[in-house]
Amino acid sequence: MEQKYKQNIQQAEKDLFLLVKQNRITAIIRAVAFFSAIAICWVLWSKSMLYASLGGSSLLFIFMYFVQKSSQLKVKIKKQNALIQLNTDEIACINGSFEQFHKGKEFINYDHNYTSDLDVFGAGSIFQYLNRTCTLQGKIRLAENLTTIDKDILNIKNRQIAIKELAKKVDYRQHFQSEGMIYRKQTLVEETQIISPIKCKNGLNSHWNLSIKNGYLLCLK
Repeated sequence: MEQKYKQNIQQAEKDLFLLVKQNRITAIIRAVAFFSAIAICWVLWSKSMLYASLGGSSLLFIFMYFVQKSSQLKVKIKKQNALIQLNTDEIACINGSFEQFHKGKEFINYDHNYTSDLDVFGAGSIFQYLNRTCTLQGKIRLAENLTTIDKDILNIKNRQIAIKELAKKVDYRQHFQSEGMIYRKQTLVEETQIISPIKCKNGLNSHWNLSIKNGYLLCLK
């Protein structure tokens, strides 16, 4: 798996380089279009208001198009940076370092039947080892799964099937996780809006839907 993560980093770095280059070109075109619109309006206004308006409007349309294009590129750049970071984190995890993952200290409950005895939360805990969540809701759901015993056999089997499926799909999991890393500051309502298009786009079956409903619990390597 370490080799896979290294390959993913190399690919993400290549994609990042191209995206940054495109963004710079887009910024130049945007600036040229904006100042050209001003220049055309200035030069043609005294001669023909119609031509000045048409020329200025056309260039402003081009300007707005590249503003939107730049915003899209910035999101893609953030995603590639997120992919580089999460693959770097996973390599560190393979080599025995888990400090980059949240410890879940806020979930420590000394009155719980077993979590404090088994080091479920805190430094070097099960939570820290498993945690790949990107949002507060994801962290809470993971903590709930570790502190609550599920007695529903069907639910347990479905979850096991989902884990087996997702364990083989490294690229999909990283796509999903990188989206969460980009929007990690969103509210719970906005998180649902992020999850829904990803779920529909990939045509997930019921077992996968179960994993998604668990709220960014990308706890597999």
